[in-house]
Amino acid sequence: MACGDSTDRAKFERSQRSTITKEALAFASGEEEAARHFLDLAMETYDALVTAGRPPTFAFDFHFNSPDVLMHVPTKADAVAPCEARRPGTLSTDLIAKWTSWRGEYEALMARQPRQALLQAMCLISSSHDSSSWPSGYEWQILKWLESGELTPLPFDDRCDIATPAFYAELRRLRQRARGWFYYAFGVTPGEVFIPEDQLVAWCKEREAKDAERQREVQDAKQRLNLWAQSKSKGSLPRTPQTKTFQTEGAVRQYIADQFKK
Repeated sequence: MACGDSTDRAKFERSQRSTITKEALAFASGEEEAARHFLDLAMETYDALVTAGRPPTFAFDFHFNSPDVLMHVPTKADAVAPCEARRPGTLSTDLIAKWTSWRGEYEALMARQPRQALLQAMCLISSSHDSSSWPSGYEWQILKWLESGELTPLPFDDRCDIATPAFYAELRRLRQRARGWFYYAFGVTPGEVFIPEDQLVAWCKEREAKDAERQREVQDAKQRLNLWAQSKSKGSLPRTPQTKTFQTEGAVRQYIADQFKK
């Protein structure tokens, strides 16, 4: 193996280790053996793909969400392997069999790690909603949805049709087993923060209050936008007590957009 190849391999291995420990198993303690097993499988696959002239672009995702790893459907018996495996001969049958075996190990790991499984389910909801990685800002609405015991109405846009009765029942079960909930906090690593059961009531009240305040701000901004349109020909923007004053129509629209992003 050439020096350059060795350097690339070491870089990939560092990235793969970080992905496993800091992201994939951030809320799953005691899974060192599973982490080592996945790392060995990932590196063996990396070597095979490099040999085939198709080095992976990113570290392999522990939860099968990266461009380089996929689960071949329609049956559970199908292999879990890098997408390059779709080209015959890229990976050996032995290596594909190892990915198939890993799928069973992964499911067993998630079954014994309800907090990690709950976090992944929330990521799945976000992906179905708007193809994002986390349901930022509406975690508390998902929690209220689960506690309602009613599948509908949904607190998100289910574009991938994941919200089946079975998914809902499993999500409620995970929530009870996890004894808490998650939300995203900017500026911390990892961004996902676990809230213990005894702190949930206070957290939900805080989130509801902030959401109500944000909705009031959005409505206020919309009203000011209407006032702007009505008085635009006069060259001045009416002022109202204790509200923001915007110098341009674009600033009003940007304010409204920013509120929905929070």
